[in-house]
Amino acid sequence: LYLYDGSGWVKISDMDSSTTDARTYTTTFTMPVGGFGVSSTNTLGNISAGAKITTVSVDVDTAFTGYSGAITPNIEVGTTSDPDLVCDSPSNDLTELSDYVCTPDFVYSASETQDQTIRARCNHYQSSAGNCTVTLTYV
Repeated sequence: LYLYDGSGWVKISDMDSSTTDARTYTTTFTMPVGGFGVSSTNTLGNISAGAKITTVSVDVDTAFTGYSGAITPNIEVGTTSDPDLVCDSPSNDLTELSDYVCTPDFVYSASETQDQTIRARCNHYQSSAGNCTVTLTYV
């Protein structure tokens, strides 16, 4: 949609801006997971420029057990370049049956030209059992 301002046409909206871009993404991690390594990453989804992440919850349905090493299994939520941008590892403990909530109030800059891909990384440290659900809400 364009509006004439007296001297030229100014774009005031497009297909992207005419729809509501508020959403909730969910992903689940269930142990054991196949393959090598001590972590698994799932893509939650993309957020548009100007979007604000309001909450990230980690619901531990089955406590993680049988992990290797001294570091407690945990979840990080963020981007490829900043894996714990909106929820860091000290904010949750996957060895406890509990629900954890991060309230990052992260706003993806409105000046960006591409959507931002948000990922959840489960640092499971080769756990033999466990299940958790990560939920992210943005507006």
